[in-house]
Amino acid sequence: MLVPHDAPIVVAATVTYGSRHESCIQTCKAALAAGADKVVIISNGSSTESTSALVAFGRTSGCKVVLVDVNEGSAPGFARAINAALEEGAAYVWLLDDDNKPEIDALERAGQARADWSLSRGLPEDEIVIACYRPGDPMQGRLVTCSEANPSSVYNAAGSFLWRNVFRRRPVLGRRGLKGRTQVPSAPYGGLLVPRLVALSVAGPRADFVLYQDDTDYTERIVAEQYNIVLVPDAIVRDIDRGSEDVASGGGMRKMLIDAGAKPVTSYYMLRNTAVVDTLRASRKRAIPALVVNATVQLVLVLAVSMTGRAAFQGGQVVFKALIDALLGNMGRRRDLL
Repeated sequence: MLVPHDAPIVVAATVTYGSRHESCIQTCKAALAAGADKVVIISNGSSTESTSALVAFGRTSGCKVVLVDVNEGSAPGFARAINAALEEGAAYVWLLDDDNKPEIDALERAGQARADWSLSRGLPEDEIVIACYRPGDPMQGRLVTCSEANPSSVYNAAGSFLWRNVFRRRPVLGRRGLKGRTQVPSAPYGGLLVPRLVALSVAGPRADFVLYQDDTDYTERIVAEQYNIVLVPDAIVRDIDRGSEDVASGGGMRKMLIDAGAKPVTSYYMLRNTAVVDTLRASRKRAIPALVVNATVQLVLVLAVSMTGRAAFQGGQVVFKALIDALLGNMGRRRDLL
């Protein structure tokens, strides 16, 4: 690995796939405009057209493009992205999704927040991870707009299971919200500014997650290693064009099952990996009894609702396949779902 220069080098790193070169190039240009010194692009099984466009962009812009023949998923992709950024000499790795557009002052505000947090808490700056604010992220959006403005009332608590926690009252959404920086228990890749020390100390994203919740697992492990993740509401990274595929979105159990039946591949990975993350979190926090209660309630509801119609029944099959694999430790890519 290259040794960082005396001045901290920020390397932005993103992962793209399919035919998404247009949004990816916008992301890279915005990262450079915001102050990133270098950009690394992992082309994760991109189309021929996108590959050509990315290679051409890399040639003219100086961005490093790493070509991977097959789309291996976000988890292996971001693991490659972190390693590639470190090889480029990154003192800080700035992770971005391929449809993120950081505001022009996002990186500057993130750096100032890190310095302020270091001074006020007496912590070294290279042990502080910054999460830029993603308005489109469900957890961050709720936290910033929640009248309670309390991470413990917004993020999934230890013992919750598939987004259900019978022991916690839902936060009340209102016009008031988070006014300043706060520690959070996890964060998405998009906008995550990771110091080199943390990236080297904590194992990277788990490739066997394939996609979904690999960012939650990675950042929860960062916190488990006693590093701070600080959400900075005024360091803003916006999504360019992303739609939501979150099976946990509003609508209740029936909608979750119908969505799972309609999108079995993406839903399977989300459900399986969420169950794994929930179990790991409960184990770390000694909340297995609460996990058992919430899992029992959730499974009874899945079974009951899956009997209400064919679409719900198909979704229920996806849910139980995902949960059985999570229980048995069957991770990695499921070829039978493709």
